[in-house]
Amino acid sequence: EREALFWAANASLALGIAIFVGVILQTRQSTAGLMLLASVCIGYVYQGPPFRLSYLGVGEILCFFAFGPLATSAFFLTQSARSSGFASMAQIAAGAPLVAWAATLLGLTTANILLNSHYHQVET
Repeated sequence: EREALFWAANASLALGIAIFVGVILQTRQSTAGLMLLASVCIGYVYQGPPFRLSYLGVGEILCFFAFGPLATSAFFLTQSARSSGFASMAQIAAGAPLVAWAATLLGLTTANILLNSHYHQVET
């Protein structure tokens, strides 16, 4: 049973990577690809060994950037035909201020949920 779960997880990972690469190649958005890759790396550093930065009090900040500006702007780039190739965060914000505001709101909401999920651990 564990071996079947292992192979199912690896197959899902391979499928996700294939879809990710396919979308980035189809849209020709290398900036979006790098931004999503950075989000995934931040997620791993947040909880994965040997880092586990979530226990050092920086988890909310990491998740703000991963789910907020990085992921939201990357999805905007892949769904819009703004430009192909490399674009900076300043260009994204200047070209679509609503995306910058939405990314900030989403990042703050995610960080707030993480912060509030730890209140049950506080001794009163």
